[in-house]
Amino acid sequence: MINSCALCGQCRVICPNGLDMGKICREARERMVAKGKMPQSAHDFALRDLAFSTGESYTLTRHQPEMDQSRYVFFPGCQLAASAPDHVRKTYELLRLHLAGGVGLILNCCGAPAEWAGRRDLFEKGLNGLKTEWQRLGSPTVIAACVSCCRVLREQIPEMKVESLWDVLAELELPPNADKLKGQAVCVHDPCSARADRTTQESVRALLDRLGVRIEPTATERELTSCCGFGGLVSFANPDVAAKMVRRRSAESSTDFLAYCAMCRDQFAAGGKRTFHLLDLIWGADATAADRPSPGFSDRRENRLRLKQ
Repeated sequence: MINSCALCGQCRVICPNGLDMGKICREARERMVAKGKMPQSAHDFALRDLAFSTGESYTLTRHQPEMDQSRYVFFPGCQLAASAPDHVRKTYELLRLHLAGGVGLILNCCGAPAEWAGRRDLFEKGLNGLKTEWQRLGSPTVIAACVSCCRVLREQIPEMKVESLWDVLAELELPPNADKLKGQAVCVHDPCSARADRTTQESVRALLDRLGVRIEPTATERELTSCCGFGGLVSFANPDVAAKMVRRRSAESSTDFLAYCAMCRDQFAAGGKRTFHLLDLIWGADATAADRPSPGFSDRRENRLRLKQ
C-alpha cells in the first residue's frame, strides 16, 4: 500500500483538513529504506533507469555551439528525451533562435525517481552533480521542459532560477505550421507536479488558444488533477493500480487528451487513450500524433543515447 501511492497531492487538496497521505507514504518509504525493509523489487528497475539517465550514456553539459557563455540553459529532463527526442532537438533550436545571450544544454535527470523510492542518498547525490554542472555553465537561468523537474529544482536548489518551458514558449513566436490542428478539441491533462503551478497551467492554455485548439473541461484538472500512474513509481511497484488510474482518468471524456508531461502522455497512450503532447501540436503534427505508441523501455534508453549523439 505504501508503494502504491502516487505521492501526487490530490488527497491533500480534496481533504477539508489538508491531510497529506502522500507525505506520510513518502516518509514511510524513507524509513523502510533506512531500516533495510524496502523490497528491492519495488523500485529496482526505476532506479536502474535513473542510473542510465545520470550516467555517461545520456548526460551532457555544454554551451551553445560557438559560444563560451550561457544566459539560459535548456534542461529537457530524461522522459521527454526518451519519448520524443526529435521534439527536444527542435525545441532547443527554437530557443537558440529567439533567446539572446546563449542557450546552453544539460542532458540529465532531476532525480525524482530516487525521491519517490525513498532513496534520499541517491536523490541528493544526483542533485549535487546537477548543481555542479549548472554552475560550470555560469549558473544560467534553467528552462525546464518537465514540470516535475521544475518542482524538484525549485524546491531543492533555491538559488537556481528555473522557468517552465511552457511559460517561455508562451512569450515566443511559434513555428509557422503550429496551427495545423486548428479547431481540434482536447481535454487538458495537467500533470500532478503542476497541481499548484497556476502560471504554467495558464501558459499551456494560452498556447493552445494561440494554436486554435478548443479545450473541453473534465472533472479532474488543474489543482484537482489525477496522477497518470507514473508518479511515485506506482507503475513499477503496483502496475495493476497504475493501469486502473489510467482507465479511470481516461473515462472522464471521450475527447482526445492533451498532455504537457511526456510520461503522462505515454502512460495514457499505453492505456489506449488518444493523447497528444503539446509539442506535437507546436511542431505541426497531424491528428495521427495522438496515436503515437508509447516507447518501450529499451526504446526509451535508445532514444536518450541517440539524442546525446
